[in-house]
Amino acid sequence: MKSGKTIAGLAISTAFMVGACGGSSSTPTAAGSGSTAPATSAPAASGGVTNLTSAQATALWTGQDTNWSAVGGPSEPVVLIIRPEGSGTRATFKKIVLGGATEATSASVQEDSNGAVAQAVKSTPGSTSYIGFAYYAGNKSGLNGLQLDGVDATLENITNGTYKLQAIGHMYTKGEPTGLTKDFLDFMLSKQVQVDIASTLFYAPGGTPPASDAPAVCEAGSITAGGSTALQPLVEAAAEAYQNACPGSTINVQGGGSGTGLSQVVAGAFQIGNSDVSAAEKLATPDAQALVDHEVVKQGWIMVTNPDVGPTP
Repeated sequence: MKSGKTIAGLAISTAFMVGACGGSSSTPTAAGSGSTAPATSAPAASGGVTNLTSAQATALWTGQDTNWSAVGGPSEPVVLIIRPEGSGTRATFKKIVLGGATEATSASVQEDSNGAVAQAVKSTPGSTSYIGFAYYAGNKSGLNGLQLDGVDATLENITNGTYKLQAIGHMYTKGEPTGLTKDFLDFMLSKQVQVDIASTLFYAPGGTPPASDAPAVCEAGSITAGGSTALQPLVEAAAEAYQNACPGSTINVQGGGSGTGLSQVVAGAFQIGNSDVSAAEKLATPDAQALVDHEVVKQGWIMVTNPDVGPTP
């Protein structure tokens, strides 16, 4: 049953207000927001790693270089915090930064989500990995954020295309969506989510957002949207906003990784499968062709290390 209640202008309580990490005097801000984009460490005054080229990152992640001293850091073993095979974040990093090279596993620890990776890097000396911007924003005090090929990991640089560790966030349905699933996906593409909510969590619009919010129609019922943990903070914030305005709706948001989201939506267990990669990259052709792709935002990841690898204060 539908009502005419609108959701434009709802207040969101999940904004991150994040300042520069290393004393930078001018950190770019997200267009249309007052929040500061995730910033990498300032150039080191007394050694330490603040930037990796793609070639250096590949040498570290494939085991060619096993000590941080090879890239200007301390004499300390490199510990890789790696994601499972089904992770879309891992697939994106492997494709964009490593050029498809296979990661070394001899000195690695596996964690199954962006949040778990952030905590593992914070607590493991000599460690490195990559996490979504939203997770970095919430953990900056315990991490050393890196530039990639000399480019800062910022929302501005995702938008202008100069920062390359980025990808489209997909929300897949099995066939064309209907009912609450369709209404929620429409809300994901509204100005409120694409501009107001997304910018506070450091996602960029997937396309040209509408100039203003059109009234959204509420739909009663319950759905599950799950998969990518990189996309999860945005989907959770949007689900909270939608449910606050539409009390008859329940939107369950789960993680589990892109592979899980895609396989579960194919099986009918999820109504929406969240993914960092296209379905064709993870599923057999018949299963991928049964899904409808809803591209929602551009999202970025930042390479991080334990603070002991970074510059000495």
